[in-house]
Amino acid sequence: MSGLLSGKVALISGSAAGIGAAVTRRFAEEGATLWINDVRADALDALVASVSGDAVAKGARVTATAGDASDRQFVDAWVAAAVEAHGR
Repeated sequence: MSGLLSGKVALISGSAAGIGAAVTRRFAEEGATLWINDVRADALDALVASVSGDAVAKGARVTATAGDASDRQFVDAWVAAAVEAHGR
């Protein structure tokens, strides 16, 4: 992988399985800083644990926040936390 997303921040909802998990893994392989979300905290923890050492070596960081992305207050707080942590 090329590190194409190194220095970029992405929020990914529905990350615990399927397309969301695949996007999370791929973005991590490209060195992105990720804030992932799903309603299933245990599945998020497993996904964070599965991100490879190679991705971390390229600068990838993954923060998981369990919650319901259909809840506007949750999403506002989730985005605000990412912006506060990364300035964008």
